[in-house]
Amino acid sequence: MGGRLLQQSDELILLEAHRAGMTLLTFDLATIPPLLAEKIALGEEHGGVIFVSTKSFSRNDHGGWLRALLEWWPEWSTWPWTNRVEFLRRR
Repeated sequence: MGGRLLQQSDELILLEAHRAGMTLLTFDLATIPPLLAEKIALGEEHGGVIFVSTKSFSRNDHGGWLRALLEWWPEWSTWPWTNRVEFLRRR
C-alpha cells in the first residue's frame, strides 16, 4: 500500500486491508480486539487478523515470526480469511 496508511487509525488500516483482500498481522493486543468486537456487533466484515504475542516472539524477531508464517502458510493459505482471527505460534 506504499506506506500511505502509516500513522492512520486502526479502523482505517483494517478497512483498507479488507478492501485489498489482505489479512492484518499485528502485535496490537490492546486496541485491535475491541475494534474487532465492535465490527462483529455492527455486522461488518474484516479481512482477518493474525495476532503476534510478545510472549511468543519479540517485536524485533522478524526472522522468527517470518519463519512461523512460512511454516503455517501451507495450511493457512487454504482457509477463508474473512473475519478469521488467529494467533501466530511456533510449530
